[in-house]
Amino acid sequence: MRKLTLLALVLALTGSSWAANTLLPTGTADRVFDPTSDLVPEAQPPSDRMVYDYPHTDAITWVTRAIAPLQRYWGAVGSRQDTIYLAGGRMASAVSTRTMLAYIPATNTWINSGQPQTPDMPGDRRAGATGFNDTLLFYCCGRDLASTTMNTMYQFNMRTKTWSTRAACPTAAWATAGALAGNYFFRFGSEGAVDILYRFDINANTWTTLTPTPRPPGRGWHTAASAGGLFYVMGGSPGLADCWAFDPAAGTWTQRADMPGTRVYPSAIGVGDSIIVLCGGDLTGAEPADALVYVYHIAANTWTTETSMPTARGWEMMAKAAGKFYAIQGSNTTTPTYLDVNEEGTYPASGVESPEPVTRRGELALSVSPNPTRGNASIAFSLPARGVVSLKLYDAQGRLVRTLVSGTREAGAYRASLSGLSAGVYFLSLQAGTYRSTKSLVVVR
Repeated sequence: MRKLTLLALVLALTGSSWAANTLLPTGTADRVFDPTSDLVPEAQPPSDRMVYDYPHTDAITWVTRAIAPLQRYWGAVGSRQDTIYLAGGRMASAVSTRTMLAYIPATNTWINSGQPQTPDMPGDRRAGATGFNDTLLFYCCGRDLASTTMNTMYQFNMRTKTWSTRAACPTAAWATAGALAGNYFFRFGSEGAVDILYRFDINANTWTTLTPTPRPPGRGWHTAASAGGLFYVMGGSPGLADCWAFDPAAGTWTQRADMPGTRVYPSAIGVGDSIIVLCGGDLTGAEPADALVYVYHIAANTWTTETSMPTARGWEMMAKAAGKFYAIQGSNTTTPTYLDVNEEGTYPASGVESPEPVTRRGELALSVSPNPTRGNASIAFSLPARGVVSLKLYDAQGRLVRTLVSGTREAGAYRASLSGLSAGVYFLSLQAGTYRSTKSLVVVR
């Protein structure tokens, strides 16, 4: 205990970050885990926390909505049009479950399990990685009813209301996290604190393992989300506060600003290209969860602390619909309890992207409008200093489609245009010296 306390004090005084400068402690992957418990073993005590002081704006408005018909946590969640789907997770009576629910925000009503819209998953699962786009919901790996760690990949088509089994992940894992970015599903981390990024190609039904350097330290009990075409990983055990972004087009990780505090058992959702909302989560794994909410402002690379959730919890399932986001069910993590709460959050600036970049000193700004587009788009970017500039367009597979700008430019604002693109998801990558900015572009027909 004295060694841990001294280490935390040294890090706090020097401004160093455990996540940024060291690997996980030796033997992390060799710890023995209780097969029926989802709690973090050997969690740090409260006295070893690092304290952060970030701006608090209270911009989020919360409303309590109709409670869920079932109580559970750590399942799959996705949304299509006016409906939010929740599948699997851990329930008090069954440890892992395969049941599905659906919630319709417009009418504040639930569709119970076993209906045509809510078929059961192919298998019982909890503690896996989940991600979704506007049609497909994925649940990868996790633990089954017998607490066996699995490598399965399930897909739910939210349009046809059908489940299917896709190619299995190369390794089994639980306490992991995932999200979709473009045509890829990404999974990172596990109970064994593995630092490999697993990429699933939705169209090809194939997996690829990625280990670029630098990359985030391995972790478990963390969260992931996608926004602006990038895949983000945040927090986790042992008491991490770091945030990393993976660029599918470039194949590289970039460490971003640390969160306002450490997070274990958190949940996150990308809202537009502007923010990621990170809600509730146990700070240590050894005490009840809190209700803290952090927002990451991508363009500015800054965090703020926002209005807390009405109900303190971790492992909640987060989705978005009709311009709002939802924190549903969850657990207080220590007993654990199984919750049926359903809370709706509104963030006034979420998903709004100006067609003109906002220039800040020392910042590279990039925007595209309209987005989505039917094939023609205007790109605006600003440079903080004179330098060699590269603006390229990539497709969802990371292949170069077009070079828009190449060469030396003076500091200032510039424009470029796009036309004649086929339907699909693209990524704009702007680089000038050590500065880099990426935006996603969706072309529809």
